[in-house]
Amino acid sequence: MQTPMVEKKSKKPKKKEKKHKEKEREKEKRKERERKADENDKKAQDVDLWLSDTPPPVAPMEAKQDLPEVSVDPTESEEPKKEEEFQEEDEGKKSKHRKKKHKKEEKSKEKKLPKHRDRGDEPQTDSVQNGTLEEEPLPPMSSYTLLAENPYIKMTYDIQGNLQNDSQVTVSVIFENKSSSFLKSMELNVLDSLNTKMLRPEGTSIHDGIPVPFQLPPGISNETQFVFTLQSIAMAQKLKGTLSFIVKDDEGSTHEKLDFKLYFSCASYLITTPCYSDAFAKLLELGDLHASSIKVDGITIPFHHLLAKICFHHHFSIVERMGACASMYSRSIQGHHVCLLVKKGENSVSIDGKCDDSTLLGNLLSEFKETLSKC
Repeated sequence: MQTPMVEKKSKKPKKKEKKHKEKEREKEKRKERERKADENDKKAQDVDLWLSDTPPPVAPMEAKQDLPEVSVDPTESEEPKKEEEFQEEDEGKKSKHRKKKHKKEEKSKEKKLPKHRDRGDEPQTDSVQNGTLEEEPLPPMSSYTLLAENPYIKMTYDIQGNLQNDSQVTVSVIFENKSSSFLKSMELNVLDSLNTKMLRPEGTSIHDGIPVPFQLPPGISNETQFVFTLQSIAMAQKLKGTLSFIVKDDEGSTHEKLDFKLYFSCASYLITTPCYSDAFAKLLELGDLHASSIKVDGITIPFHHLLAKICFHHHFSIVERMGACASMYSRSIQGHHVCLLVKKGENSVSIDGKCDDSTLLGNLLSEFKETLSKC
């Protein structure tokens, strides 16, 4: 019975010795890993210092100061302590990896910063293409113009061209009931001219009005559209028209009418069309465009407000703006190119224009002058 006990006692020293050797190997492996990590960290610092003239951030030094916390106490040989040390070591490596990554990102940002500083040293020209600079808010603007009104009804209108059809424009009319009565049986008629005609339903004559497709209760407004065909767009036109309707209230019904003049400006034949600066320059180089210019004094509104009015009311787009000078472009429904150079003085504005049609250009500049005189 004593022999088995002797064999068990002889195995215990072997287990302790084996466990001690494993601990020694683990300590050596950890030291080797720490040494390699320090060498890699030093190499990364050397490479970053070579690539950049800026001094290295302090973050890597903090990472090195955290390393002693990962060291193993040789006096402790318990398994729970060993697991805690492995966890601390993994967390230390992750922290060091994150700091190294953060350091490299800071380095890459520092390398890009001089480019922005060099660009900032150049004089700023406020150059903008196909748009306007974001400055103070623009005043509210509406494309609808008063057509006519009386105590019963108010009419406003807007004219839009279409590049798909070079001989048509669409007139949108808003009807607003200003009274406390009911308005019904509305018909609108416009007298044709040699150049411009109202598109009517088949079987109707030029003396017949076009029915408005709705009725208006008190205080209600609604909109409908009318199409006009035309030949030449070089000159503005005014066409006489009449709206007839029935007013119905508690006392009965009465027939009323409202006369108006529908004004087709040359700007109403233009379509807002983007144009890039290189295409704009090629247009000016062709030499086939007619030139004309105007100057308007007494202009005190900000330059970008002035440009916004031209864009909004005359259907132009900004090609490029540089300071108090801007190039602008538009195109007519019949394919005319209209190029402008707008320059703002202290209290004046000058507009140099070029266009395929000299008559169209002259009339457009007159309309610009009228718009700017109201500024």
